[in-house]
Amino acid sequence: MGKIRFVYNVQLLAVLSMVLMISGCGSSSSDSNSVADTTAPSVPTYLTAVAATDTKVSLRWLASTDNVGVTAYAIYRNDAYLATTTTATTAYSDAACTANTPYTYKVSSRDAAGNTSALSTSATTTTIISGFSDSSAPTAPGSLSATAASSSQISLTWTAATDNIGVSGYNIYRASASMGSYTKVGTTPALSYTDTGLTSGKTYFYVVKAFDGVPSESLTASNEAYATTQ
Repeated sequence: MGKIRFVYNVQLLAVLSMVLMISGCGSSSSDSNSVADTTAPSVPTYLTAVAATDTKVSLRWLASTDNVGVTAYAIYRNDAYLATTTTATTAYSDAACTANTPYTYKVSSRDAAGNTSALSTSATTTTIISGFSDSSAPTAPGSLSATAASSSQISLTWTAATDNIGVSGYNIYRASASMGSYTKVGTTPALSYTDTGLTSGKTYFYVVKAFDGVPSESLTASNEAYATTQ
């Protein structure tokens, strides 16, 4: 009886060892066959370059998208590499410029795997003459409209503001009542914005203000627009 039990135990151990070996081989094979990230992010869009002072240019752009995630942006000045952001921020200040000098910029995005997008379209500005400063705020944006895009999103569009040097972007403000207490909910260099994370069936009110490279914000806001989520 003891001999039979010993033989059974030996056979059981052999079976368990075989199972562990097969399991280990499967894990190794799975790890070795993991798919590498070879997809580059999309190209940054709506790049704006606006002189903030006689030696500084303010850059802004819309974020790129990626199948995993964008981690940084590379900035090029006059077709030469300038710097890389340390995060996925969509703004950069070039503070090593010369007064009264034109500069052209482009931006590319990259992900954690090192995949890099193509360069954006260029944006050009001329720094302010030494001794002068930009003391004029932009005009108010015009023709703001709001449209419900879903139960949690409202899409906004408006016409461009103007500035003596250049408009850098737009700040979007939201309130829960007409002419209520407005809170800034977003910033964009584009002439449109989608407000997300809203409550279904609720009405939201918006105004938009422009800002330049200083940055000075427009003294007056756009017209008020509202929409009710679906």
